[in-house]
This record gives sequence, structure tokens and C-alpha cells, in this order.
Amino acid sequence: MRRLSRCALVLLIGFHAGVAAAKDTFFDSNGVRIRYVDEGVGEPIILIHGFPSMIERTWVDTGVLADLAKDHRVVALDLRGHGKSDKPRDTRSYGNELAQDVARLLDHLGIARAHIVGYSFGGVVASKLLTTDSRRFLTATLGGSSPRRGWGVEDERNADTVAAQLEGPIPYGWLVRGTAPPNQPGQTDDAIRQLSNGIAADNDPIAHAALMRSGQELAVTDAQLRAVRIPILAVMGSLDPALASATELKTILPHMTVVIVDGAVHPPSNQRGTLRRPEFVQAIREFVAAHRSGSSGQ
Repeated sequence: MRRLSRCALVLLIGFHAGVAAAKDTFFDSNGVRIRYVDEGVGEPIILIHGFPSMIERTWVDTGVLADLAKDHRVVALDLRGHGKSDKPRDTRSYGNELAQDVARLLDHLGIARAHIVGYSFGGVVASKLLTTDSRRFLTATLGGSSPRRGWGVEDERNADTVAAQLEGPIPYGWLVRGTAPPNQPGQTDDAIRQLSNGIAADNDPIAHAALMRSGQELAVTDAQLRAVRIPILAVMGSLDPALASATELKTILPHMTVVIVDGAVHPPSNQRGTLRRPEFVQAIREFVAAHRSGSSGQ
């Protein structure tokens, strides 16, 4: 389960209640109702949250959306299976459909090209788009994430294991255990159950099980990544386990810029989370400013 725990840590973006609400807007994406927000004016930036989260918990509560919207058009969506978007329960509704929702949203809004930012699992979705729809993007930022490079027998086994747990009595127990800080004392079974129930209250574990079983469709090859020509930025906390994967990715994408936020951890719910650090937004701002376009289809 060691690899499973590491995967869980990379996927989680944090869970807590009491976040600010964003305006509800919806569009139809191939039969699935997707919720999004569209704020600000300027060159567009698309934000993709992690698992299992939503617009508020990743982008609103951390202040990222409000900061970028000061001088950019910022569009953020609830991925299918998350937040206020529809939550289909069949595996065929996920996989590459998660990425294509973003492309369809660009079409819906009449945006020809945009900067894209994905955090945690959102970075996996963004990476898939770079190999299928790179013409739609000016730059890509991977926060606390890296592409899903390949899919083998062990990956399939891990996905089935997680899906089975999501369909069980403590659906998010694997996530709670896998995302506990390394220096934190072991949690009791009751504490794990309570945290799992809290996550389940805002999510559909059966829909997430279907999502997990679709994981192979979001995998990309090293050859596909090498063919990507747009500028790529990785912003990683120095205490984020995803940092190792991003460092390794640099050997595949030598042109990628890597910014390490000292002392930052993965979950945004943590006050030391990378998304809550001013360095995160500043790195995006500087990167976007260096790669502006006068024909982004605003």
C-alpha cells in the first residue's frame, strides 16, 4: 500500500467546511452538467482543482482566484463528479471526458486559447490536455502535480483497490491515512471514520469509484510529453511528495520551469499548503506575463 498512500497524498487537495461561495453557472458538456465561474477581465486563465474538491476549496478559499482575477479573466470549473457538477456513476463518463470538459468549456465561452493551471489531480487532467489539445493553451502550470506517465498492471491494481474502498463502509479512509503528515501520530479508527464521513458528506463515493477505474485514459506517454511545445511551469512545495515526480519530469521536459516553495505542503487546507503561499500566485503571474499573447480569444 506504500505506492497507494503516495498516490493518495498527491490526489488530495484538502477538505474543510465554511468556504466562501462562488456564483453558480452551468453548461452542458456532452450531456453532463458542469458548473463553472467566470471572473475578471484580461487574458484568460483556466483553473482545474484536485480530488476530491471543488472551486471554493481550491481556488476561492485560498485566495488564488481573487488574486488572478484582478487583471485576468479567470475561469474555474467543478470537474464532473465533484462540487455542483453532475456526478455520473459509470466509468465511461470519466477518463478523457474530464479533460474534454475543459476544452468544451473553452468552446462554450468562445475562448480560443488560454493559460491553464491544474493543482494535484487537476494537473493530471491538464497534462492530458497538453497531449490532446495543446493548441488551445498558451502556457500550462502544474501545481503539486505531474502527468500520469504510463499505466501498468500495478496502476490498474491500485485503481481497483481504491475503487473498492470507495464502495465500502469507510470510503475515504485510504485518503485520510495517505495524506496524514509524516510526523503526525497515528490516527484512531474512529477519527479516520469521522474524517471519511466528512468528505463523503460533500461527495459521491460511487461516482469517485467510477472515476478511479477510468484512470488509464488520463495516462500519457513520454513521447507525447516531449512533443508538447508550450511553456510549462511546475510549482511545488518542498515538503510535497509530488516534488520527486516533478523533478524527474524535468528530464523529459528540460524546458520546464520549476519553482519550489520552501516548507510548503500539499493540502491547501493546511496553513502551510502551497496554494496558500504568496509564492504560488506570484510564480504564475510572472510566468503568464512572460508568455502573453495578443490573440487569446477573450
